[in-house]
Amino acid sequence: MKILYSCLSKSWGGMEMFTLTAVKQLLKKNISVELLCAEESRIHIEANNLGIIVHPLKVSWLSYGLNVLRVFSLIRRIKYDLIHTQASFDLWLLVPALEILNRKIPLF
Repeated sequence: MKILYSCLSKSWGGMEMFTLTAVKQLLKKNISVELLCAEESRIHIEANNLGIIVHPLKVSWLSYGLNVLRVFSLIRRIKYDLIHTQASFDLWLLVPALEILNRKIPLF
């Protein structure tokens, strides 16, 4: 199973810390997990330090359309079995990318 975990928050609090904990636990169970995160955010830095595969995005409304295409390209290229997000904001990128792909990948 290959999972894309998403947390595009630029903050550093419980949600971001939980995301890293969840990713680490899945990796311990030999489940392939990659992280979609905000570029240069604390979660990006911490995930890099832990050796987690990260896909950073510059998060801003000005780059929204381009980011949808980047997420679309990532999902198409890697072929994830499941996508999990902690932040409802991420749905603004994930849902359109999945609609463009016309693939029925479970999104939690």
